[in-house]
Amino acid sequence: MRYGFAIADVSGKGAPAALFMALSRAFLKATASEGMSAGECLARVNRLVQAENHAGMFVTMFYGIVNMHTGELEFANAGHNHPYLLREDEPPAMLNHPNSLVIGLRKQVVYSTHRLQLQPGDCLFLYTDGVTEAMNEAGELFYEERLEQVLARSGGDSLQEITRSINGAVRQFVNGAPQSDDLTMLLVKYCG
Repeated sequence: MRYGFAIADVSGKGAPAALFMALSRAFLKATASEGMSAGECLARVNRLVQAENHAGMFVTMFYGIVNMHTGELEFANAGHNHPYLLREDEPPAMLNHPNSLVIGLRKQVVYSTHRLQLQPGDCLFLYTDGVTEAMNEAGELFYEERLEQVLARSGGDSLQEITRSINGAVRQFVNGAPQSDDLTMLLVKYCG
């Protein structure tokens, strides 16, 4: 049995961006059901989205597929933030892989499929740039370093507690400054 998951972020704001994201999501959902690799899936989604892209918008997307029996993760990344692997008794590790081009700008893009062996208890933390680019009143960004510190302190916590810890740390950091982007987080745990 395979389990697919994705996180994405669209350029722009408002109704046009929401419609563009809905279109991208629908294409991903339809394409993912065909059973192809993560990279092939994003390549097809890109072609479909690009054909309908009349506004020059784009979407960053990370798409992963976990084999629930073996723990093998295959994934492709279309310009999205690199997720973190959270493994018991180890510091948070950002996945190290080359990104491909964002979705929607060019018709023919190759999206590489990468592989990672998950162990029972491993978690993946995925997020949008609204988390690391949250800004305080002094114009400072939250950045990956602060995110990694919170993730390191959250070792062994439940997925809900990890999410609450990060959300709380970001809110404390911005200290009432206006929110400039959405905060989207997704945690995926492989139980074995």
